[in-house]
Amino acid sequence: MSAFDGIWRPDVQRPGPDAPIDELRVADGAYASLSSSPPYSVAADGEPHPVEGQRGFDRLAVTIVDSRTVRRVAWRGDTLVVDAVTVLSPFGHTKRETQRQFGAGPTAFEFAITSRRVGPGPEGAHALSGRWQPVEADLPNHEEDTQYRVVDGVFSMRDGFGRAFDAPLDGTAVPYLNDARFTTVSCRQLDPMTIEEIDGNDDGVVLTTTWRVAPDGQAIHVRFEYADGRIQEQDGRRLD
Repeated sequence: MSAFDGIWRPDVQRPGPDAPIDELRVADGAYASLSSSPPYSVAADGEPHPVEGQRGFDRLAVTIVDSRTVRRVAWRGDTLVVDAVTVLSPFGHTKRETQRQFGAGPTAFEFAITSRRVGPGPEGAHALSGRWQPVEADLPNHEEDTQYRVVDGVFSMRDGFGRAFDAPLDGTAVPYLNDARFTTVSCRQLDPMTIEEIDGNDDGVVLTTTWRVAPDGQAIHVRFEYADGRIQEQDGRRLD
């Protein structure tokens, strides 16, 4: 039996104190993200407006629902990518944004981010205005629960999104199913407790992931290295 065999759940993500700060301003009928690169501003009238230079979307509709709630809906081309609702706590010290994301798998899923206020907004602006530091992020419905199996030198993956692959551990590229980001995957076993996964598409390698099971077999550490240089790390726990 492989150290990877079983069902695994990622831990809640808790960004450190050096996590990027989000700076927002909702005032005078407009929604502005001042910390985005590049910054942008759109009318908060519930209608879609073009946004240039953003990696994930090119149109955005913002609705001020009430004094504590703002909704954002984003598209890339004609494809809906995110429907997000942000709700502030009664005193405005924290906010929770629940994003319904589309396109990463065969079905939509929810992603929730909790942030704390680290700076006020302008006087008279909507309460969402100000500077915010993320403190927690998670998938409330646990679609990232993942089952791994190693049988006869083949590493198999199935998760709650419907994503799947069966990859020989000799580095042979095979189809990656039901993830719009990837078309192929190849895997290599670096040692009994470590597997390297390389995900690609027609443009080449998109993501390199290193999975390392802890000596006790109950925890797993994951390192994600993206083609654009971004690196993320996360831990997880065995469920079965």
